[in-house]
Amino acid sequence: MTGNAPAMARVFTNLLANAVKYAPDGITIAMIDERTVVFENGLGALRFTDVEKLFERYATLRFHDDSHGLGLPIARDYMEKMGGSLVAEVRDGVIRFACRFSSPDSRSKSSRRRRTSWES
Repeated sequence: MTGNAPAMARVFTNLLANAVKYAPDGITIAMIDERTVVFENGLGALRFTDVEKLFERYATLRFHDDSHGLGLPIARDYMEKMGGSLVAEVRDGVIRFACRFSSPDSRSKSSRRRRTSWES
């Protein structure tokens, strides 16, 4: 896994906070391979059609506590700035967030410059 440590911490913190807040039955975290970390939890109040809306800034999704935050859009932004991705999918009542980090040899000079500019 390659990435900016503070940005990786923010991504993981946002995903964990989201799961703690909305997952009725806990969370499972697994490292699938050297570049992929997966967070899985039950859907709770989320409907299947809402999955991509989770990544929209200020999307109107209402939950039991009437909140809708920016944690997931920020996490996706950080992943993309590190040359990776954050995607979500739903299967059998479980939502899965997959963080895929770039490999050290696939990072271009431009992505390194981009990482430095938002880091400060």
